[in-house]
Amino acid sequence: MVLMFAVLPLLGCSIAGEQETDEAQAANLQNAKQAVDSRGVYGAAWGANSLRNFEVGKVAGKQLAYRFRAAASAAPHSVRFYVKTGAGYSAGTGGSLRMELRSDDGSAEHMPSNTVLASGLLANPSAGGWNQVVMLEGKPTLQAGALYHLVFLNTDADPVANYVSVNTLDNDGGNPMQPGVSNEDLAVNRVAQAGSGWSCVCDGATPIFSLTYSNGASQGQGYIDVKKSGTLPISGSNQVREIFKVTGRDRMVSRVTIRSRRAGTAGPLTVRLERDDGSAIEEGAVPAAVISMNHTWVTYEFSARHRLEKGLTYRLVLKATAEGTYEIYPLQEGSNYGFTVPGNFRDGRFQYSTDGATWLDFQGNPVYDMQFYFTVITP
Repeated sequence: MVLMFAVLPLLGCSIAGEQETDEAQAANLQNAKQAVDSRGVYGAAWGANSLRNFEVGKVAGKQLAYRFRAAASAAPHSVRFYVKTGAGYSAGTGGSLRMELRSDDGSAEHMPSNTVLASGLLANPSAGGWNQVVMLEGKPTLQAGALYHLVFLNTDADPVANYVSVNTLDNDGGNPMQPGVSNEDLAVNRVAQAGSGWSCVCDGATPIFSLTYSNGASQGQGYIDVKKSGTLPISGSNQVREIFKVTGRDRMVSRVTIRSRRAGTAGPLTVRLERDDGSAIEEGAVPAAVISMNHTWVTYEFSARHRLEKGLTYRLVLKATAEGTYEIYPLQEGSNYGFTVPGNFRDGRFQYSTDGATWLDFQGNPVYDMQFYFTVITP
C-alpha cells in the first residue's frame, strides 16, 4: 500500500550513469537506461520489510523461479544469487542446485516454459557461503525486451532431506510490488509441490540476483539486505538523510516518496531538499494522519518542480518535532559483493544525526540507502 500526500502513479526504476568500454555493452545498457528513465523515478526505488527465503526442496517437486525482462541482446554468462543455510533454512547435505534459464510460456500469467536455453549446476550449495555464482552453459543470445526465467531445481537423489533456501526481498505485495519495475518484468514464481504447477508469489517477494552477459552487461536486483535491526528514530534532534551526487544527466523532479512509519501520535514528518552547502531548495511537511503505523510509501509533492543537476550534490533530509516520532531503516546495496547491476542507486548513501549537526554514515559504511525515490518529469 502507498500512502500519498498527493495522488501519483508509481512507475519507473533508477539507473546511475556508468562508463562503458565495449560498444555493444554500452549500446545495450544505454537502451536499458532510456527504457527505465522513461518510467520516471530516480533513487533507491525498492521497498522491503526483511529478507524472505524459499526452500528448493524440502517438499518433493518444490521449485523457484525469477522472471525478468532481458535488458540486452547478448548471451548470458553467469548468475549470482543469495543462498540461505542453517537451522530452519536447510537440511542434510544441502542438496544440489541446478539453475535453468528458460523461455516464457507466452501465457497471460507468464510462467516458465519447459524450454531450457542454458543451465548450470551448484553441486554443493551449503559450501562457500551465501554469495553464490552459477556459470551458465548453452549461451543462447537473449533478445532485449523478451521475458525469461531463472529456475532453481534441486537435483539431489533425496531433495526432501537435502536442501537449501534462496533469499529474496520481502515486500508488501500489490501491483506493482516495486515502484521502479512492473510485476510482469520482475517477479518470483514457484512450484509449491510436485504436480501443483507454477504460481506467482503475489503476496510480496522481489528477486535478489545479478545476471551477467558475455559482453559484460548486467541486470537484476542488487539490494541484498534490509537493516530492520538498525531502525532509526526521526524525532527532535534525531534526523536522517540521503546525500547524493547526480550522475548521468539532469533530472527535473516533481515529488519525492520515502518509506517510513509513524511511531507517535502527533506532529508532521518534515521533508527537506537542500543543496550540499545546507541551503534549502524546498522544505515542507507530511501530516501525521496520512502516514501509517506500518512501514509504507508516503509521498511529498513539491510546490514547484526542481532540477537536480548532473555533477551537483544534494541532501534529502527527514526530520520531525519532538511531538512527532517516525522510524526508518535502510537497504544494503550489494555491489561490494558482486551484485553490481544498473538498478542499484550508486549516487548516494544513507546517513543519520543525533544532534542535527553531525552526520554519520549508517554503520560507518556508504553502502546503505534510504528507501526513497524522486518522480522525474520528462522534458
